[in-house]
Amino acid sequence: MNDHVEQTRQKFLHLAERIPTARFMGVVSVDGLSLLEWRYDLTQKQMTEYIAMEESRISPFSAAMLSLGERIAGECTKSHYQFEILEAERGAVFNTILGDELTFTFGFHDHRSVDEPLVILQQQWGDLLAMFNVKPPQLWPAVYVPPADARPPRRNPTPVGRNYGAKMSSKNELIRQQLMLIAERITTTYFIALVGVDGVQIMELVTDDSLEVARVAAMSEAMSNLGERITTELGLGVHRSTVVRGAEGTVFMVILGDEYILTFGVREVRTIDSVWVILHQWWEVLLALLGVPAPTQR
Repeated sequence: MNDHVEQTRQKFLHLAERIPTARFMGVVSVDGLSLLEWRYDLTQKQMTEYIAMEESRISPFSAAMLSLGERIAGECTKSHYQFEILEAERGAVFNTILGDELTFTFGFHDHRSVDEPLVILQQQWGDLLAMFNVKPPQLWPAVYVPPADARPPRRNPTPVGRNYGAKMSSKNELIRQQLMLIAERITTTYFIALVGVDGVQIMELVTDDSLEVARVAAMSEAMSNLGERITTELGLGVHRSTVVRGAEGTVFMVILGDEYILTFGVREVRTIDSVWVILHQWWEVLLALLGVPAPTQR
């Protein structure tokens, strides 16, 4: 076997051993050509190499995620794409760009945390990426520590803050106030929108006048469809959310039941898990207003 290929194989195996829940990973060119791909063999309990192009399952999904992720990062964060994560009920798919020509994709199952495998990846993949002559992109610097203000809500939370003293005249006004509440609790949120699964915007709160909410709504619908197709094909179950990280912000798209998508952008994110913690603490009333059961937490 070629020495370079063998060294790369060993690096992949070492990385897979460090992330016990990893089920597949691969390096793919930006045009969707799979260069190296590894999948977890349930029979042999180990990562197995796949090189034949017709056997690749990662490459078409990686290219599709990159294409749409770059559009979302550009439109919603006004900055270049860094990475994205599709999360489902039984696992998640991570995708990031390496230099100008390659992407790295990996999937993991039975995750308690999104940040945990990313932290391991950040610590371990330097040697692997050096084989491709690319510098590792920065993911998250540390394991999540809950912020001091992430306290649980009162039993019947009352909205606080600007404009919350106005008389609540309709269900739409109640929904708007809950969106404002969530935006205030997740600090540095610069837009939040409730979108139908058909891509039609229902309600939005925006602080950035350059943001075209109609385009954001359409992209949310497109990403929802892509995420459902990918997670179903890969056996990860129902698609629950997508996170797209840009250099100047992070966009969260959360599936709510069968009819809604909650999409919001945050300028400064400590970790992905920190946002989920706060969201799960403060969206109870919004879900009740929409008639949507609370998604199962990890």
